[in-house]
Amino acid sequence: MFVNSFCLLYLLLISHQPMFHKFQHYSFQHGFSALQEYASNWILSVLFCCYRSAQKLQERVNKYGHGIIRSNFFAADRILGIPGSTISAKEVLLGQGHEELQSLPLLVFSLIQSDPLRPNHGDFNPSLDARSAASTNMSNMTPDAIARCIAPRIELWSCVEETQEATSYGVGMNMKDIQNGMLSHFENVSKNELPILFVDTPSSIILYDCQNLFHQTHPSVAIIEDLPATLKKAKTNALKSYRVTPQVYSSFSKHVRMVTPTSDQLTDYLIEDSITSTTHHSFGEWCAIISDILYSETTFYK
Repeated sequence: MFVNSFCLLYLLLISHQPMFHKFQHYSFQHGFSALQEYASNWILSVLFCCYRSAQKLQERVNKYGHGIIRSNFFAADRILGIPGSTISAKEVLLGQGHEELQSLPLLVFSLIQSDPLRPNHGDFNPSLDARSAASTNMSNMTPDAIARCIAPRIELWSCVEETQEATSYGVGMNMKDIQNGMLSHFENVSKNELPILFVDTPSSIILYDCQNLFHQTHPSVAIIEDLPATLKKAKTNALKSYRVTPQVYSSFSKHVRMVTPTSDQLTDYLIEDSITSTTHHSFGEWCAIISDILYSETTFYK
């Protein structure tokens, strides 16, 4: 799913605290397992209202003309069955055509997966003190920091010194997209331009040589010993952006604070690869279930 960082930050600014406290209050009354279903029903209600609102607005457009709507209303991206949509039917139902609600499914999924609200299951069995500490921490985090918890900054950089910016922005929050981005870079590699993975989260800054991370090698590429100056600056700026300085994990020998990251560690920050505690659904599967329910409801109201 496409994640607009600005839209996610906007949602966090206006809704994170009320939504988090709403979910937390419900979990205190009914338990953490019941919260999972409650959150799913809540977002179903919001997305259904969003869809019905678009239908009602389109009915007014058909009656009075396009002069009554804002320029950013694209009916084909908000309502099924209208030609010209730039997104899939599933994305239409999940509100991806509504600029301010694009990141809402990801935000809800992330909240119910967070340490204060996630049900005890398997190896995840935190104490009450640990849950309280996690809850306090989330309540005190700035919207920008929470946005990078939910949607980490993931970029691919070239290892050559002349590099001025990332070669790939907005890499998907799943391991498959990272691997595809790296392999795509390998196809066009020349001389020593291997990609470096840069992940920016409130708890960790990860800098990794992609050929080590995914066991890919290229015969014409030498081992990377240091980072380009612009990437060093990006790392420094990321460290300064947090109240508490995150740990740096790097696979490059000239870094004083070198702690070698692993692919397993990286997956901890990829929300799209995580699964729910009770139903074991990934983010994609969870969204598919919601869109299927919405489809049956919206079809009924045609």
